[in-house]
Amino acid sequence: MQILNKEIFTCRSTWAAFVAGMMVASAVIAVVLKFAPTKAQPAGVTTPSAASIASPSPPPIPPTPAINLAPPNPDPTLETLPRKEWTREQRLSRSIYADEFSFKQRDIFYKDPFIWALSQEFAERFGMPAAWVEPGLKGAYALAWRTTTIGTTACGHGGNPNACWPPFTCQLDLYVDTKVIPWSFDDIQQDFNWRGLSSMSYVPERPPAARRLRYTNVGLPGLKGEPFVRTNFKSKETKYTAGEGFSILYFDRNYAPGIALIGFAGACPDSSVEGDYSWHFYSVAEQNRSRGQNPVYAHTIEIPSTFYKKIRPIYLRDVEESRKTNSAYQEAIRRFAPQ
Repeated sequence: MQILNKEIFTCRSTWAAFVAGMMVASAVIAVVLKFAPTKAQPAGVTTPSAASIASPSPPPIPPTPAINLAPPNPDPTLETLPRKEWTREQRLSRSIYADEFSFKQRDIFYKDPFIWALSQEFAERFGMPAAWVEPGLKGAYALAWRTTTIGTTACGHGGNPNACWPPFTCQLDLYVDTKVIPWSFDDIQQDFNWRGLSSMSYVPERPPAARRLRYTNVGLPGLKGEPFVRTNFKSKETKYTAGEGFSILYFDRNYAPGIALIGFAGACPDSSVEGDYSWHFYSVAEQNRSRGQNPVYAHTIEIPSTFYKKIRPIYLRDVEESRKTNSAYQEAIRRFAPQ
């Protein structure tokens, strides 16, 4: 017992000596710092306070970058270098529309079948012809329209297996700010669903839902539903609606930074009404609320009459040519409108 008490006394003495030593050391350091010369701080530099060190303030949230529609910096050395000798990187930084899709370079090129309506920003950013800029185009960066026979051929009309209706439609590509479209879902950023373009259109369909119906508003199990709701062309003067249905062929919500590309079929200008047209977009929720009666539009695109006048004669010419090779149409003419 005496030995244990002695050890306890020894430990207490040792601890007391340690504490006393630490107190003396702290006092010495305080005196040294008090009388030590202070080093001048550089201009603009301040000593942080204890509070700021203990609780640092969070960094400021950077502002959302604006969509960069500025044209890329051209390489001046390419002006005298034949285009055939350009590298791929040089082509991406320098090429304009005329270089790629005209005979300007005296070389083979891909002929563009589309009729364009451009905003000034889009033309400058992508090197498109300034002559296609439509000042009256509002709410979109660009529109590209054409007639096409891509699709599926339906035969067997009137009980005749050889009476076939070949595909014919009007394709419309919309380049638009992706934020203004009232997207219904975010898990799918892009998709392609053009019937007749691949062999999947001829594979028997199995549940839960046919791929071709994926983005329709039909109440079948497994359907994704419409990514947004849109109207057809609407005359701003007469409110007449033109177009077959504007079914979605494909979409890419990130075609370029901040720009979505949406492709439609059925965008045929079958109205003889001239003037400006509008095109409206709204959400599926708004469609369900309003049942399509005077919905509140989330976005509107204004299409000038100058663009409509360009595409209508082409449509009338091409649809007439299509009817000449449309055996189902010719069969119907023979049956119901004999000469």
